[in-house]
Amino acid sequence: MRQSLADIGIRTPIELFAGYTGRKAELGQWLAGAEINRDRNLRLQYLAGMGKYSIEMEDHFAEFDRLRKFPDALFVASDAWKEELRQALDPSRPLMGRHQ
Repeated sequence: MRQSLADIGIRTPIELFAGYTGRKAELGQWLAGAEINRDRNLRLQYLAGMGKYSIEMEDHFAEFDRLRKFPDALFVASDAWKEELRQALDPSRPLMGRHQ
């Protein structure tokens, strides 16, 4: 697993959790009315990322960042580690390692 993550550029736990987008309570309003795909064929999800709306992805992630609250109670970690993650999740940082 470590090698698989490294192959896609994730080498530390901070880099892994820097992809955190938010919880249902925070994103619920944005997701209201979205249809849930319940089939087991992931082709739809694959194609969605390649479709005409993929250009809007950065806008969507910027909106997620605006809605997201830091999940302080979600992680059992030192204050220093949480601060490092808080900095990694900072919306003003480049997307590298955040929403790829």
